[in-house]
Amino acid sequence: MPKRYPSEFQERVLVLVSAGRSEAQVASDLGGPRSAIYKWRDQVLVDSGLKPGLSTAQSAELVAACRRIRELEAELDILRRASLALKEVVLSKVKFQVIAELAASGHNASSITWNLPQQTQTPQCVGDAHPIEYEKVTYTRIHLA
Repeated sequence: MPKRYPSEFQERVLVLVSAGRSEAQVASDLGGPRSAIYKWRDQVLVDSGLKPGLSTAQSAELVAACRRIRELEAELDILRRASLALKEVVLSKVKFQVIAELAASGHNASSITWNLPQQTQTPQCVGDAHPIEYEKVTYTRIHLA
């Protein structure tokens, strides 16, 4: 990673260059690399509008926006993982509820296996007339003892 120079040093170098001294002479006198001096000079021209490119303020905004996007993507990943974990917990509770209702109706149900389509909501109990009604759930096996 390139060495960072303080903004005061950069300003002093640019004042010397704008006073007529060459970049090579200023670099050898102050110990900074010529390529950095050229970049600093070009950035001053961009910031003043004399040269096209990203200004320092725009560059800072872009860096901040990219950082915020990374943070939001990380938060979204955490929420997705938490959602999957909760879905598994809710499904296991629903399975036990179905088994309990089958047992209450006189069946010895040992386990239930079902397949949920991708991107569906977790099955929920609806109404009293139909104690358990699942949307978009395919039952593959119900084991009765």
